[in-house]
Amino acid sequence: METPPASTPRDTSFERMDPRMVEALRGMTERQRLEIAWDMWRSARNMIENLMRDEHPEWTDRQVTVEIGRRLLGQAYPTGEISGGDL
Repeated sequence: METPPASTPRDTSFERMDPRMVEALRGMTERQRLEIAWDMWRSARNMIENLMRDEHPEWTDRQVTVEIGRRLLGQAYPTGEISGGDL
């Protein structure tokens, strides 16, 4: 398959998985797929945490944690004032 020029948009939607990836995922156990998903979640969380600590060194651990949650969970994450034991 020919590689499109850089200026040509590529379909990166999740609805269209590469058939080789589909085959690989189908060959895995549920546990293996869950481990991959967990590793991806942790990686995303760590990247966001590192970015927040770099961009906002003055933030407390709680502020960083709230922003991580907001970015990962969007509207599902409470963004209001957080009291002592809520996190």
